[in-house]
Parts: sequence; structure tokens; C-alpha cells
Amino acid sequence: MLIVVSPLLATRLFSFMMSSAEVSEAAQEYLFWRVFGLPFAFACAMFRAFYIATLRPGILTTSSLVMVATNCVLNYFLIFGAGPIPALGIAGAAIASTIAEAVCFVFFALYTLCRINWQAYDLFHWRGLDIALQKQLFKIGRWLMFQEAIAFTAWLLFFIAVENLGERALAISNIVRSICSFVFLFIHSFGSTCGAVSANLIGARRSDEVAGLCRRGMILSYICVIPVCLGIAVFSQPVLSIFTNIDALTVASVPTLYVMLGSFLIAIPSMHYQFVLAGIGMTRESMITSLTASVIYMTYTFVIAHCNVDVAVVWTADYVFYLGTGVLAIWFWKHARWREKLAYRAQ
Repeated sequence: MLIVVSPLLATRLFSFMMSSAEVSEAAQEYLFWRVFGLPFAFACAMFRAFYIATLRPGILTTSSLVMVATNCVLNYFLIFGAGPIPALGIAGAAIASTIAEAVCFVFFALYTLCRINWQAYDLFHWRGLDIALQKQLFKIGRWLMFQEAIAFTAWLLFFIAVENLGERALAISNIVRSICSFVFLFIHSFGSTCGAVSANLIGARRSDEVAGLCRRGMILSYICVIPVCLGIAVFSQPVLSIFTNIDALTVASVPTLYVMLGSFLIAIPSMHYQFVLAGIGMTRESMITSLTASVIYMTYTFVIAHCNVDVAVVWTADYVFYLGTGVLAIWFWKHARWREKLAYRAQ
């Protein structure tokens, strides 16, 4: 339903939210082509969840390389054009991402059919609609759906607030966001893995080992993230030049980059505990954490952006979000009687 409705509402939505007509038009063009890739993205997400839950995360690296390589090659040809291929600009970027996700889906499907005993998991056999199972999945998953919707909306509103500071601030934020996404991959990987392993430990009636697993996961996250952040900070100019060839924009992005990198010191424990809460089935608590932190985050963002400050100051909103997430997630972890609940479920 959202895929069908989104392009129809895009014109009014972006025109209302964005002050720049050029940015609004570009966003509409990107969205039109990007939504076609969502079914493939959903299928890939389910494959990734399967391989994480069955403790086979190695294949995720290969699938990511396949998708990124496809995306990079297609971006070059479709954005800038080559030979008979016209330069499509931002539409080319959306088309490249859509095709890359379709290629990744084909890779997952072929690998699963050829290398996995999929019959043992009954992956591709349709037994009809199991209403009881659907109810159980929805009961647990509904909170995660709300959580993802909240996170996406907060991220969208953040960029709308930044766009009101001008196209230059928006350009800086998009560059920094790309670097942020790369660094966040480490946190996401360790957090998701700890959530999956925690669920396996609980299933094996070893829930007393979950807390130690979480601590080890956070330590490994810091060991990986801190050197990466320091490397990006030291070589900020070369890193930023990957995303733009405009020297003035590269220099202007440095303060915002430093602000973003510093926020990961708080992000690691905050997001780690939230990932684990979701992984062990406490999806309602995880959603409440995300909702509360996002409301605080957006309130802070719009207040600070309304003061017409530098874009680097607006990015301090990340500290507010991670701090709010951490406080709530750790509170639920320590005081929500999760151990008793999980012990009961394990029985």
C-alpha cells in the first residue's frame, strides 16, 4: 500500500515540507524509481534475518559485496552516462540501487537453493496461510514495524529541518550521513549478532550468559569503531573528497563530520542494548525506547534549527538521540524483569 501511495503523495508532501523547489523535484524523481526496489529489499532483509538467526553471518559479507559492486558500477553509468546510456542524474542513482537490490535477492535465492538444506527449514514450501503463526508473528513484530517507521520518520524530518537551513547545509548533511552509515555498519553488525546469539542462548536455557555476551559485543564494537573514527577524523579531507569534488564543500563539512564521529562513543552502548532487546523478543520495550528518544530528538532538532545555527550544531541532535535511547534501553534491561520473563518463555 505504501509503495503505491508514496509516488502519488510525493508531490504534495515534498512541496509542503521543502523550501527549495529544486530539492523537492529531485526528491520526487528519486522516490519514484526507488520504491520499485522495496520488495527486493524486504526479501533480502528476510534472507539476512534467516542467516543471522541460524548463525551463518559469513554469507552476508558476500551478499553485501555483490550488492555494493553492482550499485557502484551502475551508479557510474546511470548517473553520469556512458556511450548510448544517457546521464540520468539522481534518477540514475535510484535505478542503480533498485537493480542492485534485485541482484542481491537473486544471489540470496540461488545460494539458499544450492548451498543450504532449505528443506530442513521448510523455506520454500507453501502450506497455506497459518493464521495462528501470523498472529504470533504480528504480536511480536508489530512493535518492530512501529519502531522502524518511527526511526525512518525521525531521520526524514531531521533532513527536512536541515534543508530549511539551505541547500549547502543539506549537501553537507548528506555527505556526513553517507560516512555515518558506513561507521554504523559495525554497530549494527555486532548488535544484531548479539541479539541473535542471545535468542539462541535463551532457547538453550542459558539466559544467564546473555549479559556477558552483551558486554563482549560492546567491547568488540569499540575496538572496531574507535580506530575507524580516528582514521576518518585524521584523514577527513581525503575521506570527504570521495563524496564531492567541491573543495569549499569539503572544508565546510569537516566540523559536522567531527560532531558525528564523536556521537558514536554514546551510540555503541545505546544501540547495542536496543538491538538485544529486540533480538530477545522485548519488541514493545524496544519500540517505546525508540519512540521516546525520537520525540526528544526531533523536538531538539527543530528548536535548534529554528535558531539558524551552523549545520554542525544541528548534528548534536545525535547525542540527544543516543543518550535518550541508552538511558531507556538500559533501564528496561535492568528493571523490566526481562530475566524472569525469558526464563518463563524458555520453559
